[in-house]
Amino acid sequence: MTGSRLSSCVAALALAACATPFDNAPLNQPLSHSSTPASVAQSGSPLPSDPNGGANVIALSLSGGGMRAAAFAFGVLQALQGGGPTDMDVFDELTFISSVSGGSLTAAYFGLYGREGFADFRGRVLDQDLEREMRMSLLSPVNIARLLAGGLNDRSNLAHTLHREVFGQATFSQLQRRGKPEVWINASDLYNRTPFPFIPPVFLGLCSDLSQFHVADAVAASMAVPLVFAPIVLQTHPDRCLTPLPAWALPEAARQSGQPGQGVVRAVAQALRNYRDADRMRYVKLVDGGITDNNGLSSILIARAVSGTPYGPLDEGPQ
Repeated sequence: MTGSRLSSCVAALALAACATPFDNAPLNQPLSHSSTPASVAQSGSPLPSDPNGGANVIALSLSGGGMRAAAFAFGVLQALQGGGPTDMDVFDELTFISSVSGGSLTAAYFGLYGREGFADFRGRVLDQDLEREMRMSLLSPVNIARLLAGGLNDRSNLAHTLHREVFGQATFSQLQRRGKPEVWINASDLYNRTPFPFIPPVFLGLCSDLSQFHVADAVAASMAVPLVFAPIVLQTHPDRCLTPLPAWALPEAARQSGQPGQGVVRAVAQALRNYRDADRMRYVKLVDGGITDNNGLSSILIARAVSGTPYGPLDEGPQ
């Protein structure tokens, strides 16, 4: 290919990229005084260790792997429900789920619908082709332009399908009202190279209201494999903060901590400080949670740091 033809091809792709609309507007809302109860009061609340007088506390970590991971996670939850005459049904003792990527699809569904979700999860999720509207062909110049611009697919693909067919317009306020199991959906912050759990303490770092955020968009962020998907975008709102950064996110706490696994906590604490610096960060771009932690365990370390107790994120239990 001659130099002139190569230049023409590059110019054509650049024009195609400019002409291709991306649905990448920031999705989160700033904090307001009316949002304080949902976003601030729950920011460090411990999970009950003995919520119904049962003997067990069950926590799950659901890893990534696309729809196969979602199906595997469904099988795990079915096993907790019990299937045989001698099997114990311990589903109601499931206290919290931490999830990434495909596992987040199942975690969010059962977080919203609870035990009732067993009746229709297979039909509404596993038996559907949720990827049917995705762009995958690299033979299209427009698709190549989108790939070069950040990703083949944006919110108009998978996220809109999840809104329309799986989660509707459900928000985290509805997820929080359901109670058990508490669900921690995890994505990855590209700029800070850290896990990004969709939990109130992290959204408080953004000075943003998690309660108004749509569950479908969090799941889409957790599943946004780079290049296949454009990142899900959030905006920092340092001018709308209602509270200072928590003690665990301050530099002094990071220096003093010597507990195992605190490298992740220190990195997330630095990310929260970046979110409060308007000159450093105005936007947060989120991709697949498996990029930083495909096991979904880092949010447990973060929850322990938030609690400030040896037993967090649980409470003390029976006295």
